[in-house]
Amino acid sequence: MSPQCASERCRRAARQFAEYYTSDRVFEILMMSRDVGGSAPPRYLLPSTTTAFRTSLVAADRLYQELSQEIAGARPFPNHGVPDARARGTIRTELRKVLGITEK
Repeated sequence: MSPQCASERCRRAARQFAEYYTSDRVFEILMMSRDVGGSAPPRYLLPSTTTAFRTSLVAADRLYQELSQEIAGARPFPNHGVPDARARGTIRTELRKVLGITEK
C-alpha cells in the first residue's frame, strides 16, 4: 500500500478495491473477455485463484477445464529472498557465470 494512503478511510478503500479486483467475478470477466464486449474469444489466462475456474462461464469452457486439471496440485515457486539477492547482485553474478560473461 502506498505510504500516501495513511488514513483509515484510504486503507479501507484500498482493501475493498483489492478484494473486488481479485474476486472470481472479475477474474471471470477478464478470463472470458467480457470486458471488450461482442464475441471476443476467451483470453486463456491462468488466474491466481483456483476458485475462478468454478464460475459459470469459465466452468463451461472446455479448455479452461483442461487448464484447471493441468495446474491441480501445483505449488508456488518460492520467491523469498529475491529482493535481497537483487540488491547484492547475486542473481546478475550467477547469470553472468552461466552465460560465460566476464566482469569488466
